[in-house]
Amino acid sequence: MGDSTASTGQPAADPRAFDTTLVTAIEPGPLEAQVLLQAESLRRLPSPIAEVPFMAVQPRFGTRLGAASRKALSDLGVEYVYDNVVGPYAFYGIVNKAAGLSIARRRASTPYLTLVDGDLLWLRPPAWVVDPAADFMARAGEADLGTTLEDDTAGYWRQVTQRFGLSVDDFGWMTSKPEGVRIKEYYSSGIASARREGPVFEQYFAILKRLFDERIASRRTHVYHHDQMALTLAAVKHAAVRVEYPWAMNYNFNMLTPEDVDIRFLSEISVLHYHGSFYDTLWPKAEPYLGHLPQDAQTLVRASAPFAIRLTAIERLVRKALTTQRNKRMKRHLSRCDYL
Repeated sequence: MGDSTASTGQPAADPRAFDTTLVTAIEPGPLEAQVLLQAESLRRLPSPIAEVPFMAVQPRFGTRLGAASRKALSDLGVEYVYDNVVGPYAFYGIVNKAAGLSIARRRASTPYLTLVDGDLLWLRPPAWVVDPAADFMARAGEADLGTTLEDDTAGYWRQVTQRFGLSVDDFGWMTSKPEGVRIKEYYSSGIASARREGPVFEQYFAILKRLFDERIASRRTHVYHHDQMALTLAAVKHAAVRVEYPWAMNYNFNMLTPEDVDIRFLSEISVLHYHGSFYDTLWPKAEPYLGHLPQDAQTLVRASAPFAIRLTAIERLVRKALTTQRNKRMKRHLSRCDYL
C-alpha cells in the first residue's frame, strides 16, 4: 500500500473477480455510437468479462433511443433503461453517470456495479474487474483537480472536504495519471466499481447534487470534474477498503493531449479511454495509432470511426432546444458559484 490508503496490489485469481454489472449513460447522439462500439469490443473478448451484465441508462429527459439502436444494444446483451431521475441537474450531462447508477442499484442483482464511460474500448481481457475484498475500485485521477497540498487547489480541497465532514488528512497519497504527480487520493470516474448495496454509489449521486446545490466551484476547473470529486469524497468517507486500478484498466488516449500517449503501453493495456479521439476533428490524429491495437480491435474501430452523429429531424430539434436551455442554465449556475 505504500503511502496511500488505497491498495494497488492485484487480487489473486477469484471467480468473483467479474461478478459485476457494467453501467453506462446513453442518449441519442454521440453516446449511441460510443456505447455500441464499447459493447462490441467487450463481447468479443475470450474472458468472463465478456459475459457480464451491461446496462445503458438514459436518466434525464429527452427523446429515447430509436428502435434500431435499441435492437443493436439488445443483440449485444445490453439492457437499455429510460428513467428521468436527473431533475434540476440536467444542465450538466456528467450528472447522468451518477444518476444512472442510482437506477442500476435498484435493477441489478450482482454484488458490484462498475461505472464505465461510454468512450471506452476493451482491447484485452483484464485479470480482474472487482476485488471481492474491496468496497471501491478506481484508478488515480488527473492532477488538474488533484492536490499536492502546495498548489492552487489546496484551498479548494481543504474547504470542500471540511464541508463534507472530512479532512485532507483522511485522504491517502497516490500518483496522478497521466502526469505522475504525487497527489492526495483522487479517483477517475472513467471506470469505477463499488458494492451495489453499499453506500458509495448512493452517496456519489447525493454529494454531486450537493456540490451543485451549494454552488461550489474550483477556481481552476470550475465545475468540470465535479463528478470525480464527488466520487472521491464518497469513496473516502464510505469505503473502508479502496483498491486502485492499474493504468492498463483506464488508459487515457486523448488526441487533444497526444503528448501524454506512450505507444509502448498500447500493446499492453486492457481498456482504452479514447475521449473524443474517434470523431471527425481528431480522427486524423488518432488513426495512425491504431496499428498498435489488437487486429480485431482495429477492425471494430475502423468499421465505426470516425463517428457521425445521426439523428432524425425530430431528434435534432429536441436536442437543439434542450442544449440551448441547458447551456443557459449552466451559464447562470456558474455566475452564482462560490469559487474556492
